[in-house]
Order: sequence, then structure tokens, then C-alpha cells
Amino acid sequence: MRYLVVVEQGANSFGAYVPDLPACAAAGETREEVLRLIREAIEFHIEGLQQEGQPLPPPSSTSEVVDIAAAQQGDGADRLEHRCSSRSSVRRRLIASALDGTLVGSDAEAVADKASPTVP
Repeated sequence: MRYLVVVEQGANSFGAYVPDLPACAAAGETREEVLRLIREAIEFHIEGLQQEGQPLPPPSSTSEVVDIAAAQQGDGADRLEHRCSSRSSVRRRLIASALDGTLVGSDAEAVADKASPTVP
């Protein structure tokens, strides 16, 4: 199976998550490290589902890069970049908290909601 992995670069690290596998995320210091870790996380996640007799979620997410004209017009681009950056920051902090075990139960489930991309 092939799952879409979203990789985000932060100021000092990289984060990755899988939209089709809620709460499946990884963080690393380099892009290569985070890709290795997310592969391990996916395998671990799938093995856990199989051991519990749960069905595997079929890959259904896709991605597309779109050009946004408003983002290319001076000050608006700066505001848009800051807004997107802030959202990514929150997502990375949630993922890191989930990975280090400080999020449990419904808080950990919230990571899946925050890690899944949303369209306003």
C-alpha cells in the first residue's frame, strides 16, 4: 500500500503525518530522518491495527500544489505566509506532544484532527 505523507519543515526540525492514518506522525531533525521515522510509524500503526483485528484504512488522500495569485501580491503574501506558518507550528507542537507521551486519550485523538489538513 502507498499512503500520502505530509512533510513540514520547521525552524529546527521536520514533522510528518499521514492523513489516512489518524495520529500517525513523526518528527526528526532532517527530512531524511523524518521520512525514515514516518515509515516506521506507519508499519507500527498497521501492525497494531492487524493485531487488534481492525481493518486497514484504505489510502484515499491525494495532494495538489496550487498557485494562489493573492499570495503573490506584496503584503498579502506576508500575512498568508505568517498565518500558514502559525498553523504549522501548532500542528508540530501537537505532534511532538503526542510522540513524547504527554498527550493521551482524547487529547491524542485531537492530534489526528489537527494533523489532518483542512480547507477553510
